[in-house]
Amino acid sequence: MNVKGQGLFLRESTGLVREIGPWTALLMNTAFIAFQSSFILLVSSMFNFPRGNPLTAIALAALLFLPLTILLNRVGVTYYRTASDYIFITRNLGPSIGFATMFMFVVDQMFFNAVLISLGLITGLAPALLAIGLSNHAQGLISLANSLMSNPLAIFLAAQ
Repeated sequence: MNVKGQGLFLRESTGLVREIGPWTALLMNTAFIAFQSSFILLVSSMFNFPRGNPLTAIALAALLFLPLTILLNRVGVTYYRTASDYIFITRNLGPSIGFATMFMFVVDQMFFNAVLISLGLITGLAPALLAIGLSNHAQGLISLANSLMSNPLAIFLAAQ
């Protein structure tokens, strides 16, 4: 039952158009993973593998990671909306597999962010506080930095 002057939908379209092209989406997908962890991985790789070549490792990892990035980019271009990976999985493999995949992604991101925060505290904030404390002869900063580098409870509380 249509009232005169009223269309099928109650609300007219806003006319908003997606402005991100395939190349920008590819770079954004790469940046989501690469930039936030590259410094920590680069610094920790020098300590864990002292005779390794970090630049070769970065080039090899980028070469191996590129097909996955291109695949996710193609999925995003094909399913032209937010959460295109979820839509791709649920339409092609089924809703239960899509839910399980996204649930696993959410749990994985919680652990990934927790590891990044703890590594950032241990390799970034604590040494900075230690350097400031040593240069200013501030025993409080030195104690805080030492506890941040060695005490798991202090790392947990500082990450909150």
